[in-house]
Amino acid sequence: MSHNLRTNRILSAVVFILLGIVLLFFPNATMILVCRIIGWGVLISGIAALIGAIRDNNGGAGIAAGVVGMIVGIYIIARPDVLASIIPFVVGIVMVVNGIMNMTTAARNKDVFGHRYLPSLVGGIVTVLFGVLLLCNSFYAASLIVRFIGLGLILGSVSNLLSMNK
Repeated sequence: MSHNLRTNRILSAVVFILLGIVLLFFPNATMILVCRIIGWGVLISGIAALIGAIRDNNGGAGIAAGVVGMIVGIYIIARPDVLASIIPFVVGIVMVVNGIMNMTTAARNKDVFGHRYLPSLVGGIVTVLFGVLLLCNSFYAASLIVRFIGLGLILGSVSNLLSMNK
């Protein structure tokens, strides 16, 4: 392995280990920071849409979209915890609906597949349970997910370092 490639892989692994440590030990602060970054992106998009609408004389709809984007962006920057709790809540709803659909499909296909319907049924039940967990405590569940991502980054990066040729 060339020296530059090896150095880049080591630096990359170290950066991902550090990022993993931050995610593992500071999940809530990380979520808040990410939501604020999203808020700034929405605010800048709103400003750009407003400027574009005014410059191109697009009328009320373009101006309204820009103003709404700016207001939403400012709100997200000011209250990032709201966005941080909404995302897991929405994912929880999707998981519950998907799990119920899987259980219904598995029950309908019981006669067709015999005992092979059970994995689908169990998967549906587990999906519903995880969805309910997200719905009941969105922010904690999101924090747990961020920690798992951090742990994955650390383990994957350490694995990459250990598997490198000397």
